[in-house]
Amino acid sequence: MLLKRCFKLPENWAPVRNARDGATGALKDVKKPEGALLNPPPLDHIELRHTGTNPEQNFSTGLVEAALVEGWMSIGAGKVVLQVKPEPLTYTLKRGPGYYCCHCGERIPDANQFVPGQEGKVTVGMKHVAEAHPNTPSPDPGNLSGYCRVNSYECVLDEKTHAKFRFKRTGRAH
Repeated sequence: MLLKRCFKLPENWAPVRNARDGATGALKDVKKPEGALLNPPPLDHIELRHTGTNPEQNFSTGLVEAALVEGWMSIGAGKVVLQVKPEPLTYTLKRGPGYYCCHCGERIPDANQFVPGQEGKVTVGMKHVAEAHPNTPSPDPGNLSGYCRVNSYECVLDEKTHAKFRFKRTGRAH
């Protein structure tokens, strides 16, 4: 997926960068790196360039948090909606951040927490796998415990919309 942020540049706007004070050497804003823009212009809209090569998309938690604050993304009722131009994109949310069973796909809240009375021995995730899938090796060789942690929003765009906006090779060098 390729998105482009488009800004409204106020009249007489000039960038102000985070720089060190000549006398003290201290940054104007110690929370931001040197050279960072301190006065970004207001966001006008997000432009969709393409939806990638396949309809599946994983949105990082950082992107989702920023987009929710900026107001161009919403999440609810199993959908992730991006308010982009030329038209909004509605993704079906398959899984959000959290723990999931590799066998059955069930969400396991607090999977990494210890079972009361079993501190240091058995986690909630281990208990789920042992009770729901006894003596069955994990189907995921990357998660031998039988459960995994997802750190993104796993989504899928409907085929019709994806076909309309998917990445198309042009034959030109990029």
